[in-house]
Amino acid sequence: MNSSIEALQQRLEQVEEQNHELTRDLEAERHHRRAVERDRYRWQKQAQEWGEECESVSAMLQAAGEDAVEIKQEHAALAAHVERLRQLWPPLSADISALFDQQPQNHSDGSYLVDGQSACEFAKALNDSPSISLARRDARIKAEAATEMSLRRPPGSVQRSWMQEVANEYRQQAEGGGDE
Repeated sequence: MNSSIEALQQRLEQVEEQNHELTRDLEAERHHRRAVERDRYRWQKQAQEWGEECESVSAMLQAAGEDAVEIKQEHAALAAHVERLRQLWPPLSADISALFDQQPQNHSDGSYLVDGQSACEFAKALNDSPSISLARRDARIKAEAATEMSLRRPPGSVQRSWMQEVANEYRQQAEGGGDE
């Protein structure tokens, strides 16, 4: 009888040990499930944020497409205006020369009636190709747009920093210091 009691006690200890192991496994499984649920929530939240970002970018692209037609019209108008000014320059230049020959000094302080330096700068600007004027204007518009977009991003974010760098590059182009 002693041996059967000892056998039952050993069996009871084995069952208790198995029960203890199953309890640990169950607790580990619960912990794992909680971690999976937290991760799932984080990923769902991230996916929602990315979806909202995609919608925002899509709206900006649509607006940019709508503005493209207007920009092309402005481009054509500016090119036509520059061409017209180039055609008008030779007679204007001749008139200015004639004015200098007739009345070189007209003010009481002895200064010229017409500023010759400004006429020279005007001539230099007219001799630039229209593409340079257009490229600088377009770069200025892009710099303004990139700056505006960067301000819509959270401070310190990668997107904000990148958009600010893009805006600075366009500003340099607009000032004639970059590739045009």
